[in-house]
Amino acid sequence: MQGSIEDLEPLNFKHHEFDVLMSSFAFHYLPDSEGIGEEVKEILTISGTFIFSIEHPVYTAYGSQDWI
Repeated sequence: MQGSIEDLEPLNFKHHEFDVLMSSFAFHYLPDSEGIGEEVKEILTISGTFIFSIEHPVYTAYGSQDWI
């Protein structure tokens, strides 16, 4: 597998190589989420599935993540 935990982009895979891609809580760290979306589209098969999660803005908007 190419890349590492520190290397979130670029994705260097063949076109239409994967049926399923998953990303968990990573997009909000990327400076260009639209560009990464285009790359994901290229490496998924035509009927592929992209599953991702992001942190909800309410959780980080105030600056403190200490919910009571």
